[in-house]
Amino acid sequence: MNRNLPIIGITIGIIVIFISLIGPKYDRGQMLSSAVFVQCNHTLGETRKKIPVAGSGFFVNQSTIITNEHVAPEGSECVVIMLSDGEAYLLETRLLSARDEVDIAILELEEEINIVPVSLYTGTITSGDEVFTVGFPGNAATEASWEQWEETKDDMDLEAMLKPQVFKGVLSSNYTLGNTVYLQTDAAINKGISGGPLFKINGQVIGINTFLDVEATQTGYSISIEELIPILNELNVIYRTETNIDSFIRGFNGFGFLIFGVVLLSISALSLSQNVNIVQGNVGSVNRNYGSAGIVFSDSRVSPSKVDVTNKTLIIGRDSKSSFVFPPEWTFISKVHCEVSYDPNYSSYLIQDLNSKNGTFVNGKRLKKVLSKE
Repeated sequence: MNRNLPIIGITIGIIVIFISLIGPKYDRGQMLSSAVFVQCNHTLGETRKKIPVAGSGFFVNQSTIITNEHVAPEGSECVVIMLSDGEAYLLETRLLSARDEVDIAILELEEEINIVPVSLYTGTITSGDEVFTVGFPGNAATEASWEQWEETKDDMDLEAMLKPQVFKGVLSSNYTLGNTVYLQTDAAINKGISGGPLFKINGQVIGINTFLDVEATQTGYSISIEELIPILNELNVIYRTETNIDSFIRGFNGFGFLIFGVVLLSISALSLSQNVNIVQGNVGSVNRNYGSAGIVFSDSRVSPSKVDVTNKTLIIGRDSKSSFVFPPEWTFISKVHCEVSYDPNYSSYLIQDLNSKNGTFVNGKRLKKVLSKE
């Protein structure tokens, strides 16, 4: 066996495990938890009357939420409501920025929370890519959920309203309308989903859900993420991006990929260990093709490659006492490794380990160490 093959296998195994542990991966639960229900009160003109408006949003870091400007316009007061372990949490926000020209608003919590934010995809997207929208649509179920909660004040009754819903579709095209880049899709963008994320099928955000074309069947529009990134940079907001390479890794990374890395590393390490043991064991193995009594090395780099052991004792090692000269990379052989002699009375070899570092192996079994002779 080529001794380099196990080393290559160990290297690949370590790389696979490393990628699996820290590399990007598809996690549906984390994606859904990054979306939040947004409730804003709009001030109506000079009357200062408050009008409640509900929408969706998503975290780009542990304290910053993205939504639509028509959900959270300038002057509005917004909160986000989350359901965790059956308990509803209302988190106050401040409006960091509202850009009506691109319909993007940015909210900020008072402090960070323990949540995994989304990754913004800056790679290539093409027509036909599978996508899905995530958000909190206003429908009969959510309205019934709210009415039930008003009666019971049991947070579990808010589940239908605060549980994000997923709508799958296909990316139709992307184009510029005015000065804004939009993505067209047939994934549902119903009332209440505005401001939520548009995901690629592997979990990267490519757009912000914005509006539904009421004159077309199943046609919705999302603002491209390339409109959001310059605003985040301007405001010095921390966010995470992913490219085509990350998307490729997401396609196969997961628990199975981790298991593959562990198995490959284990098999390669075992193979390397056996390879070393075989080489060490062959130092003292009987070679009946040589003659009456001798040691033969198949590797031509060992000098001499054939030695008669009749009526003599051979020292195997890497210092001047050794009866052989080994390749310098054979570091598994100690300076004074083992001693080999031949007993003609019993037609057998006598092999003693001279306190070598890695041990002397014969037929796969390690010999007991003895003190080296002076």
